[in-house]
Amino acid sequence: MAGQVASLTGQEYRRYFATLPSTIRGELVQGPLGYLHARLAQADAQGEPGLVREVLARVAKDLRHLLEQHDHPARERALDLLDQYVQGWQARLDHEQAVESETLESLRDALVATGIPGLTGWGEPPGRSMIVDDRMLFPGLRFGNIFIGPQPPRGWEVDEELLHANTTFPPTHQYLGFYHWLRTRFAADALVYVGRHSTREFLPRRRAGLAEDDYPELLGGNLPLIYPYIVDGVGEGIQAKRRALGVMIGHLTPPLAATELYDDLLELRQLVETFEVATDPDSPTRHRAVTMLRERIEGLELTEAFEREIASDLGLTAEEVNLDEVAAELLVHEAGHYVTDMQERFMPLGLHVFGRDWDEEAVATMLASMAGDTEPGAEEQAGRKARLEASPRHERENFLGALAGRFVPPGPGNDPLRTPEVLPTGRNFHALSSDLVPTQVAWSLGSEMAATARSRDAETAKGSEALVLWASDTVRDEGVMIAFGFDMLGVKPRWNSRGIVQGLERLPLNADLNEDAAEQGRERRDVLFTTSGLFRDLYEDQLVWLDLAVRLALDAASETIRAEHPQLAGALAAALDPLPEEMRDPGREALADNRVAARWVADTRELMARGEPATAAGDQAAWRVFGTAPGAYGAGVNRLASRSSAWEERDELGSAYRRRMGHVYGQEQGGESAHAAFDANLARVGRTYLGRASHLYGLLDNDDGFDFQGGLSNAVEQLAGTPPDNRVLQHADPDNPKVESLERALLGELRSRNLNPQWLRPLMEHGYAGARTMGSDFLDNLWGWQVTSPQVVRSWVWDEVDAVYFQDRHDLGLDDFLAEGHNVHVKTHMQATALLAAKRGYWDADEATLERLSGEFAEAVIEHGLPGSGHAHPDHPLLPWIAARLDDERREAFNAVIEAARLEFRKPESAPTTIREVEPSPAEATPPNEAPTAPSGAEAQENETSAIAEGGVAMLPWLLGLAALVLLLGGMLYGRRAR
Repeated sequence: MAGQVASLTGQEYRRYFATLPSTIRGELVQGPLGYLHARLAQADAQGEPGLVREVLARVAKDLRHLLEQHDHPARERALDLLDQYVQGWQARLDHEQAVESETLESLRDALVATGIPGLTGWGEPPGRSMIVDDRMLFPGLRFGNIFIGPQPPRGWEVDEELLHANTTFPPTHQYLGFYHWLRTRFAADALVYVGRHSTREFLPRRRAGLAEDDYPELLGGNLPLIYPYIVDGVGEGIQAKRRALGVMIGHLTPPLAATELYDDLLELRQLVETFEVATDPDSPTRHRAVTMLRERIEGLELTEAFEREIASDLGLTAEEVNLDEVAAELLVHEAGHYVTDMQERFMPLGLHVFGRDWDEEAVATMLASMAGDTEPGAEEQAGRKARLEASPRHERENFLGALAGRFVPPGPGNDPLRTPEVLPTGRNFHALSSDLVPTQVAWSLGSEMAATARSRDAETAKGSEALVLWASDTVRDEGVMIAFGFDMLGVKPRWNSRGIVQGLERLPLNADLNEDAAEQGRERRDVLFTTSGLFRDLYEDQLVWLDLAVRLALDAASETIRAEHPQLAGALAAALDPLPEEMRDPGREALADNRVAARWVADTRELMARGEPATAAGDQAAWRVFGTAPGAYGAGVNRLASRSSAWEERDELGSAYRRRMGHVYGQEQGGESAHAAFDANLARVGRTYLGRASHLYGLLDNDDGFDFQGGLSNAVEQLAGTPPDNRVLQHADPDNPKVESLERALLGELRSRNLNPQWLRPLMEHGYAGARTMGSDFLDNLWGWQVTSPQVVRSWVWDEVDAVYFQDRHDLGLDDFLAEGHNVHVKTHMQATALLAAKRGYWDADEATLERLSGEFAEAVIEHGLPGSGHAHPDHPLLPWIAARLDDERREAFNAVIEAARLEFRKPESAPTTIREVEPSPAEATPPNEAPTAPSGAEAQENETSAIAEGGVAMLPWLLGLAALVLLLGGMLYGRRAR
């Protein structure tokens, strides 16, 4: 097919490549070292030695951490070369000796040639991604003046080793070549991105004020971008507006409906009602209902979950509760609460087709969900109905209007059930200004939930709180999670008359911090804030407020520290120095009541004992706000989970999270590497919190949840030995907020939605898109939670997946649906995921089940080829494990398909055996250690993107199903004007 798709010759690409900024050329060819070297050379040529030193110190620290974390045969050699490279630049700046540019370039090249993942780039143009016979290919279909094609792979599909690295990495040569072809060869008049979301706006570099060496700017240039985007996806959509200048066309969610109970869940509800209507305490009916209820609870694998929930309600530990001994009334209460909670959840019914009018049933369903338990007035209801019914028309008209260069009116974005004002859709959505966050409404809700969370803790609960902060939910809830963290610290925002946050105030511990929940004798909690890259970009000022809030909490015990630990006075002054004078308020709180101060004292003493200067130790001990490096996105766990051959042990996921997220932010910190401080904070985490403010999106329909909270839990487990108490703050309905265990939230969502025929049936009406939702938007994310939180996702979950999806328990024809046409690629991917769960020991399936599933998978692969996923590429160790379960004939055919799909890549060049060395002084010079050369890798950066570009599947599924399609319209505009 190579000759049938759009392409550029290698010579054409190389001519374009030569016109790119030197920093871009260096980064693409030589990775972060190439970018660093070009930046240093630019600053040096412009006579800015201060900038050279600043860039050199910051990047060299990150590179050193990257090298130290890699168990690689060339590590010692690379560390030595990095030292020589840094010393060479320093000697050049200090004019101690003449250090030629060629010497520094030789050291750079030698470092790259070690082949350590994360150091290398994509090599000389045109690279190796989508290159056939020196031609760069761009799969897609052309319809006259319209070209439809998938956005190019981001890069980890080409080299899985780079997933373990800490540095950001550039797009591939083919990624740049594609956009160059669109602008110059296809001569597009506009770009249209379809799907949430593109990878372009999450490429490395500046968060705003983009320059010529920022990839989003370089790729798109002045080409207009029109972006149909789900109206509840504002946080990520704003990033496309900021970094890709996109014009958003907000579109409807699917109709949202309350959950209907089914099978054993319905019987559970009926047993609860039977018990409640039998008023006689000694009634045989009541006794029988309780007996059957216990049986159903055990059959549903809910026993341990109920015991933990009852323990939390009573302030006990889970070990103190035995469900067999729980009183009947308490058991029935917990079961009733469980099914009621499930019925209160909303689920999407199918998918929304952009611009397609809804039928009357869908409109009625959505309006009923928007009303909830309230009874809106006739005028209000009529207005909602009119705006809802008009939404698809507005989507069509404003999309075409944007293509014609007309103005697209602005409007708010959010969950329609939470914010009905988002209707009608079809508008260019916007978000709340950062300086208004958290709002006073958000503070009220966040502080209420913080009080609830504290009330769930047993008296023996130890450790700190760790919060996950996302931009998407901050846009939806106006800062509830930020307010939650403030309240845990005992700090409250101060607003001016316009609602702008202009300061912080400390709340006393001897007063009720929450008007609705009196808490006498409460503690000031220690809080670790983990932030996404998108939160960092959109809410930079909040990072400062969070840092100041921690220091303000510390100041509450500053007089106590000075009195009890006078040797720490200098360190304390350094820790409190960032606090503005108007926020200073020295206090005498006991360290037993102020966990921030108690931990600060312990950490500062330990750091000083290790030789840290007092000022540095005091400041570092106050660091609590961490995230990815500037320009990087994602915690790194999601992509590793999806490329399961890139790792063997779960510890590798925790290590990747720690490498990616160990950068500190605050009043005086801007993302510097601080991995030791981050690890120290992680090691003492007792509870983690993730907020959910959307009725549409849960924990199992995107990979961000397990990337951030799952990765956080995994990292804590790695350092502390046991996973923390993971919790989910459910506040999509602000009138009914809940603090749930991760187990209750995740498995409740699984049962109410993903195993529910009410959710499955409408998706089957959408063909491949519906099938892909079941695979990529459910099972992939279940796998992510499995590997990060195996204490939550137990073996029975995979039994249920097998029964519902592969054996059609609900008699929906689901097994046949997943075998139709291109859906079969989704089915084989799902089967591979389930089999991988068995191979890795998460699913205790019997041998008959494994043989059946292996045989079905093999037969589909023999007929249709491999699914092209990260769990089933030709070199994945899962495939021989499956082959061993096949008879000789099928095994031979199966292995033949695998061999035919295997690709050969060019071997990297060998590392040089001799290089020019820089010797700053005879005493410091150390000859490099020779080491075997490893295969070349590429820089790593995970991002908050959920776009899938795995490659390896048939072209039609690519074009129909990838989450980031690029629709380019060339002469279409001219044709419309001519008519």
